[in-house]
Amino acid sequence: MPNGTPVTRDWVYVLQDGTVVIEWEEGTLQDIQTGDFLHQGAFGHPVQDTELERLRLTGRVEKFDARTVYLRALPDFKRKTIE
Repeated sequence: MPNGTPVTRDWVYVLQDGTVVIEWEEGTLQDIQTGDFLHQGAFGHPVQDTELERLRLTGRVEKFDARTVYLRALPDFKRKTIE
C-alpha cells in the first residue's frame, strides 16, 4: 500500500501558468510544489502523467494512478474556527 495522503486525481490540475495545484475546496488551491495557498488561478488543463512524474521525482508525490494521487506532506490549511 502506498504511503502519502490519497486524493482524487480530479482535484489535481494545472493552472494556465503551469502551476500544479490541488483544489481542497472551491476557491482554495494549494501549489503542490511549494505548498503555498492560492485563492485564485485560471484553470489550464487536467494534470498529466508527465507532470505527476516530475512531482514524484522532486519528492512531492509518492505515487499516482488513473484515479488517485498520493501526496507527501504539505502544509496544513488553516480553517476558521466557529466562535
